[in-house]
Amino acid sequence: MFKLRFELIITAIALVFILNPLIVQLSAGQSETVNVSNTSGDARRVQLFVDGNDVFTVWTDNTPETSDDVFFAKSNDGGKNFDTPINLSQNNGSSAFPRLAVSESNVYVVWYDYSPGQSDIFFAKSADGGNNFEVTNVSDTPMPSYNPWIGAFSNYVYLVFNDGGRSATLELPGGETRIVDVDTGDEELVLLRSEDYGETFEFINLSNSPNKVSWNARIKVSESDVVVTWNERVSNQSDIFFSKSSDHGKSFSKPINLSNSILKTVDSAIGVFENNIYIVWNDMTKNSTDIFFAKSTDKGDTFSKPLNLSNSSGTPIILRDGSLAVSDGKIFLVWYDESEKDNYIFFTRSTDEGLTFSTPINLSQSNATTKFAQVVANGKNVYVVWHDYSQGNGDIFLRESNDYGATFGSIKNLSNDKDESTLFILGPQIALSEDSVFTVWQSKSKDSSGIFLTSFSKDSNQTDSPFELSTLNGAVDMEVSFDAKQLKADEPSSFTFRFYDSTSRNLLNKVNYSIEVFDANEQKVVNMQNLFAESGVDSQMIIFPDKGPFKLLIDIKGTGVGTTYDTKNSGTVSVIFTVVPEFPAGIVMSLAAVIGLGIIISLFKTRLFFQQTIKKLEFPKRFNEFHFI
Repeated sequence: MFKLRFELIITAIALVFILNPLIVQLSAGQSETVNVSNTSGDARRVQLFVDGNDVFTVWTDNTPETSDDVFFAKSNDGGKNFDTPINLSQNNGSSAFPRLAVSESNVYVVWYDYSPGQSDIFFAKSADGGNNFEVTNVSDTPMPSYNPWIGAFSNYVYLVFNDGGRSATLELPGGETRIVDVDTGDEELVLLRSEDYGETFEFINLSNSPNKVSWNARIKVSESDVVVTWNERVSNQSDIFFSKSSDHGKSFSKPINLSNSILKTVDSAIGVFENNIYIVWNDMTKNSTDIFFAKSTDKGDTFSKPLNLSNSSGTPIILRDGSLAVSDGKIFLVWYDESEKDNYIFFTRSTDEGLTFSTPINLSQSNATTKFAQVVANGKNVYVVWHDYSQGNGDIFLRESNDYGATFGSIKNLSNDKDESTLFILGPQIALSEDSVFTVWQSKSKDSSGIFLTSFSKDSNQTDSPFELSTLNGAVDMEVSFDAKQLKADEPSSFTFRFYDSTSRNLLNKVNYSIEVFDANEQKVVNMQNLFAESGVDSQMIIFPDKGPFKLLIDIKGTGVGTTYDTKNSGTVSVIFTVVPEFPAGIVMSLAAVIGLGIIISLFKTRLFFQQTIKKLEFPKRFNEFHFI
């Protein structure tokens, strides 16, 4: 009986592979890039918030007419057009590091401002969707206040920031002076809470540390729950502390030391899903760092033992709240690794609410300087954006997954210009609406720098084989086809490659290319050189040595015969996939259906055999009584 069932299931699994090709990536076209700031000054440090069809941005700008001021601009048509920017700070002091939150029709912006002679926290609120703002100094204490973070839900607004230390005036070259904050070892973490849309605030000393050294707060608001993390000095090092409120911030739990490490820990990020809270942070040694994770399944009453996710000899760095995303109970984390020899963007995920994590995979395909990785997710769609110099100047790159991060399509160059484009260390600069993906960055030309935004639709999410890919430089489009049922470890798998001119979409002739395959540890496991596609189409057999994620890297040398190629159509492209893919819920249901279909077909085809078998094994005689265990 067991043997019979086993053979039927194996047959059905083969049918599933035949009838259900591996799901791959395809995304819709990118929109035109929009100049959001459109000023003659140095626009930088941008933040992004998307709510439906409304896109909100805030940044600092140093125009010839102003000092460092905080500017705001919004779009009500999905980022196609932006209103004239509004100068929110508009004073003679220097304003820095604005943060943005939107709740209902209310828009809130917070920053710290040196116009009072020291750094104070300034707060701007709009009740009409960002058309008009009221600005208030909400700290106004004898000591400097800086590094604000913001959260909002319904009529509740929360500001959390450092309060303490002192300010000093620096003399700069050219006779310029600048007020800066000086850490004197006496800082507390302050939370301001409002129940009336930011009209009035209640002051709470959140850290109340006996060491009086707390800084770098992060906040996450989910309905009545408010979660805050921060750094706090312990002995000669620092740890990540946590506190939470379940009553809209009226009361907070006693702070918990999450990291509790003998090393220096910094830069936490927070994720929330139902009753689960996820915290990640950097744990630093003298020569390297690692990224640690802890989870709570009881809304922050208790936490798991910290888990090392990176386990690297290099220097992995997270971007605080932009490094962590949660969707449908699945957790996605990205970081950039600044080791001495290589610089890469890494991605890991958990599909079991943080119990286990996948082996980190390298999403970037060059060892050029890569930084500022950020991730967002909604449903099955996962998007990772970063900045690197692989094209000779700074550009913004994006990689997309449509299956919870199991596979990733080709890398897209979003900025793709001659100017120096970069992201900011404090996210977010990528955000999602129900239908679109938005990315915003700073682009610096010879004379000035501006804030630019691009978007693309999420409507076209998934398709069957082949993979639709493009080279980084946009010169060549590719299709990569293969038979999913042959995609097994230690067995030859047949791949077909089609090379197209990206402009005409005509097949290229006499294409010279190579194939390299890397495992999750960046070890090259396949190296196929001097390959040739006579009429733009070629097939190759590839053997994968093991299960798990692999990166297939295709280097298109150019077209022609001999050692000298025409490099007009050349470039590199890569795709990441898993040799033995997981079975999502939909495929599991298809598997059950195919198993049932296979059994019925087999019963009709070999009626006599199964009648005898059923009689011997005492199976039910009627098919509607046939059961699976």
